[in-house]
Amino acid sequence: MTNHQIHLKNGDILVSKLKLANHFFSRLLGLMGTKSLENGSGLLITPCQQIHTHFMRYPVDIIFIDKEMVVLEKVVALKPWKFTRFIKQAKHVLEVPAYAADKLNVGDQLILS
Repeated sequence: MTNHQIHLKNGDILVSKLKLANHFFSRLLGLMGTKSLENGSGLLITPCQQIHTHFMRYPVDIIFIDKEMVVLEKVVALKPWKFTRFIKQAKHVLEVPAYAADKLNVGDQLILS
């Protein structure tokens, strides 16, 4: 999936170039092996309740989202070779460049368009 955006209910764009990982291999690979994640880009992994950053070269912000696209939890600048905790209620995980989700809060409504 490309040419899609994720924005907050207030209209602020969080991701202008979205990639979708919704099959076994795309979810398994995620951002592994990439050199960077450019500003405005993001990876939506679905279904997903936990991630790791093994084999990554840079930190990313991790956003756990429920089935209604409400933010459940965010992890800021998760470094390579780390795990997140398991978030049972999560349906999706959005990975964005480190600190790109600074203004995002738990409970914010996201919209995929």
